[in-house]
Amino acid sequence: MEATEMDSSERSLEFYKGEVARLTQLVEESNTETASVRAKLHNAVRKGKSIEKERSEGAARIQELLAQLAEAQQGKGSGASQGDADTNASLRRALRAEEELQA
Repeated sequence: MEATEMDSSERSLEFYKGEVARLTQLVEESNTETASVRAKLHNAVRKGKSIEKERSEGAARIQELLAQLAEAQQGKGSGASQGDADTNASLRRALRAEEELQA
């Protein structure tokens, strides 16, 4: 009986060794996949921050152009020249271009 019990114990031991090896492999694969997903997430967050920065810079540029346009239009009432009209048209074009970039 002892030989049979020993064979049974050895088979059990081999089974559990195989299970440990299989589970270890699954953990390693999981760690690799987690690292990959973490890197992708990091890149996505970095890109999102970059887009947000561009958006806020564009919004600030639009506000700047609106202020310049308002200033130019205030001067228009007090005998504006052709140069002022050209400046106003140029500011409007720049403002439209910035708004299109924001859309």
